Amino acid sequence: MMIGARLHLPCPPQHPSRPFGRRLHMHRLDPYNHVPPWRHHVTGIVDTLPIFVPESRHLAERQLTYQPKYKRHIVKMQLGVSFTGNILLWTGPHLGCTADVTIWRHTWQQHPFRSWEAWLADLGYVGAAGLITKFKKPAKKKGKGGKGGKGGKGGKGGKGGKGGKGGGAAALPQRLTRAQLRFNTVHESTRNRIENVVRKVKSHRIFTNRVFKGKYETLYAALQVIGHVAAYQLRQRQRFDTYGPWPHAFGPAGQPNPP
Repeated sequence: MMIGARLHLPCPPQHPSRPFGRRLHMHRLDPYNHVPPWRHHVTGIVDTLPIFVPESRHLAERQLTYQPKYKRHIVKMQLGVSFTGNILLWTGPHLGCTADVTIWRHTWQQHPFRSWEAWLADLGYVGAAGLITKFKKPAKKKGKGGKGGKGGKGGKGGKGGKGGKGGGAAALPQRLTRAQLRFNTVHESTRNRIENVVRKVKSHRIFTNRVFKGKYETLYAALQVIGHVAAYQLRQRQRFDTYGPWPHAFGPAGQPNPP
């Protein structure tokens, strides 16, 4: 079906033996896939990227693809990378209205984790199992206004005085602690690695501001080819510095490794 006419995204599940399945996903346990702040437990980073599609003639389908963040109609791809910059996870396309955390939960079988393992993610993944996000700045809360003063009693034949006005609704300052700000800085500096990989993947014109007007089958096939080619190119040269060989929290047989 043409995207924009009748949009159906029955994303076929990826078999564990296929690329972007078990073989590449296991690269996250490489003994050299380490960064000092996340030495033993964190093995990768995840994010999503948009593909712009035309607006459908049908209201229900417009609602499924519209994304307020971009103010356009999109479908999403989910990308996971190691600290070395290699692609570990490539799923989609997913409906544009779907939250990042929902995509993560629905694709859990394609990225199984060890019990001790975690990845880094942005605030779109808050609450997802196995992901570490930054601390979110608390919203400002308005203080309650003060009570108004009582009106004065009126004399004989006189009117009573007016009550006093209530106090203003003062905003209570809400700030992150210094420790939380330091954590956010380290988290963001490490998570920027996936932004670098995203720019590499989005160099293909299908990810530009142009609108993809082809069939869904064509889009799915093109995305699989782009993912394979990008993964191959990224494996030719290590993009980021990593450290090792360091043990992860637990060995391949499940035995605990000393920190």
